[in-house]
Amino acid sequence: MNNPVLRGHTCYLKWDKKRRQKSSADWEWHYDTHPEERLLSEEEYTLIQDHLAHHSKSVRSSGEKFYLTGLTVCDVCGSRAVLKRNQQYVYYGCRHSGVSCDNRGCIQVSVLEQAVVGRLHQRALAIREGDATVSAVVGQQQSELASLQQQREQLTSLVAQYPESNGALKQTLRDLEQQIQALEQRSQLDMLRDSTAEELIRLPEAGDLGFWFSLSLAERELIYPKLV
Repeated sequence: MNNPVLRGHTCYLKWDKKRRQKSSADWEWHYDTHPEERLLSEEEYTLIQDHLAHHSKSVRSSGEKFYLTGLTVCDVCGSRAVLKRNQQYVYYGCRHSGVSCDNRGCIQVSVLEQAVVGRLHQRALAIREGDATVSAVVGQQQSELASLQQQREQLTSLVAQYPESNGALKQTLRDLEQQIQALEQRSQLDMLRDSTAEELIRLPEAGDLGFWFSLSLAERELIYPKLV
């Protein structure tokens, strides 16, 4: 699907002296050499590349995952940026740079991460300040747990006051304890996976800048597609 011949172009000098394929930006391009035999248009090719980039989350050389792949786009042509690397840095750049796009700029993953975190933090603070008359929406898991814990306190107080109460009350308390334990055992990942974008940005800890930097890669892969 990446072969330019399918789009009506011909390329030369695609391999180096060790027979390793060079970057497409370093090929010798001859455009529209056989337009009548074209099987893919440039628009179709771009759509295919965007689809592949959106579903690609890893770098084959290291197996590391990058949660911003598929969310980063070129500011010039609008195509989804691809992950690139050199000996020192990992960065994003336009997939068509030097071919059909003049944007040769790149941005390091670390710099992009700081910029995204800064905007998310600002958004969380702005929502918090704008919610003076509206109660903040919190994650479903947190609100449900708080409600169950309150019910447990009330039932525990009743059982203490009436130790000779019937078994139904004590059984209800045991069932409630099991529900609380099950909910408490749910991982942070489960909560992030089930929360909506609105619930995530309104979490009390979202107003703390350190919260965003403390997220693991797995947690960022869950919430960034919802928020970015």
